[in-house]
Amino acid sequence: MSTKYVLRGPFVAIGLLIAVLSGLSACHTPKTAEPKSAESAAGSSGRPSLPDSTQAAKPVEQSVRIGYMLSRDVHYDIKPESLLKEFISEFGDGTVVDRVSVSPVQDTPRDKPVYYLVGMGQLNGQFRAMALVLKESADDHGLYLQPTAARHIAQGFNCAFCYFRFSRGKVTGVECSEASTGTTERRCSFKVEPMNHFFVNAKK
Repeated sequence: MSTKYVLRGPFVAIGLLIAVLSGLSACHTPKTAEPKSAESAAGSSGRPSLPDSTQAAKPVEQSVRIGYMLSRDVHYDIKPESLLKEFISEFGDGTVVDRVSVSPVQDTPRDKPVYYLVGMGQLNGQFRAMALVLKESADDHGLYLQPTAARHIAQGFNCAFCYFRFSRGKVTGVECSEASTGTTERRCSFKVEPMNHFFVNAKK
């Protein structure tokens, strides 16, 4: 399987396929015109963090800035190789992730987009995908992955691609991009897992 780093891709309407054409090239963070707060991926004081825990002895985990928005384009703070490794670790079942993107979701063009970090790959020849919502910061236009973000997971069964369905910016389910035939059932399963463990080692 050839590795493709896809770092942007449109998916605008409800139920659009989170898939990226192989011909798209990766976005690179420009050296000029960066937001005023071009921080590193971990340990910055300007990032949104979890609310204070009721147990004061436990430190508050902070989110990680994946990238930032500039002129409607996503520019990445985290290298694609690192994002792929984190997705593979997050699946933790042998899934090989070879595509990653940050994609906007909108019910209508007038709605404010909600951004998702999406990783796609295969497990035993079957399609797998994971989507995690990102929090957009008004201070630096950064897109942050919080440890509280749930993992929305799609798995295909004889299905080349699985759609994530959305309503008001939230994932509501999945469906197969292909119709079943008389001899082959094509479907997708969907589950939601709470929290995520992206960059846990980097925070320690």
